[in-house]
Amino acid sequence: MNQVIKVPYWWWDGALEPELCDAIVSIGNRLELSTAGIKNEREIDKDYRTTQVGFFSSGHWVQSITDKFVKEANRGAEWNFDLDSSELVQYGKYAIGCFYKEHRDCDVEKYENRKLSISVQLTNEERYNGGNFKLKDYYGQELILPEGLRNQGSIIVFPSMLLHEVTEVRAGTRHSLVQWHSGPEFK
Repeated sequence: MNQVIKVPYWWWDGALEPELCDAIVSIGNRLELSTAGIKNEREIDKDYRTTQVGFFSSGHWVQSITDKFVKEANRGAEWNFDLDSSELVQYGKYAIGCFYKEHRDCDVEKYENRKLSISVQLTNEERYNGGNFKLKDYYGQELILPEGLRNQGSIIVFPSMLLHEVTEVRAGTRHSLVQWHSGPEFK
């Protein structure tokens, strides 16, 4: 019997036009950006994450883009997760030296009902070096992701419980959108 092995993500190569990506970057750079990091007991742990982030307001037209692709991925990948809410769309600016070490988006103590995560590549890959998105499967094995994932306008949607990271940016600046979609507890 042949078995089809599915990859635990859904992606589009260059789904957004470069002009649209550049427009989102222009708007994103005008948001109130702050240094993002993972907080330990008292302070932000800059050894785990360092980048600048801002959030688009609820109902901003950028959210209609992320919502569309998350819904399509949820059906296309046959996850069929029960989704009933999403968080604000986060704009990320990774300058030289910025990174986000391996993590999951669904911390049971804080974000227990996050089910799907989306990441949108806004920057032309020729404008930065490093800043690679990496993803592991359900067993913790690193996946070989499509080369096109670095292309401007490319999008990936994946279950929030999977380990992933963004490697350190060595030159230029990487811009992205991320968002998390949640629903009732798994049964």
